[in-house]
Amino acid sequence: MDFATLHKQRKFLMITAIAGILGMILPWVRICFFGKCSSTNGLHEEMFLAFFAFIGIGVLAFLGDQTKMVSKNAWLGILGCGGLIALLLIIFIFRIEFHLGILSFGFWITLIASIAALYFGLTMKDPKHDLKQSLSDMKKSVENKLDNDPNT
Repeated sequence: MDFATLHKQRKFLMITAIAGILGMILPWVRICFFGKCSSTNGLHEEMFLAFFAFIGIGVLAFLGDQTKMVSKNAWLGILGCGGLIALLLIIFIFRIEFHLGILSFGFWITLIASIAALYFGLTMKDPKHDLKQSLSDMKKSVENKLDNDPNT
């Protein structure tokens, strides 16, 4: 892989994935109680899904012809991973609100990286890629496979 010949969309998506993975490792919540402070990172509970979704974004951005934009299926996968991460982070914010913890910089890096993945996925796309049409095509493809499956 030559980073200089990599398509701009793929560069931004890979940088976003790396930033998100680093954000997951950095401190997310800092709790101080009577002068004693403790922190935790983002690698806990369902947030492992977000970690693997960032890895998925990086892999999807890496696969295929690296001098061109990502394919339609990879593009849908990137949007799905970015949406999953954003949803998990919103759930995390509502859950942490009821604790004494303060959100730390690792969480904010991860949030910015997830928003950036969605932004770069939606704005830096092939003009032929339409989200509504792509989802409709995917639905038809699944229906055709189910109709042609002899086990159903």
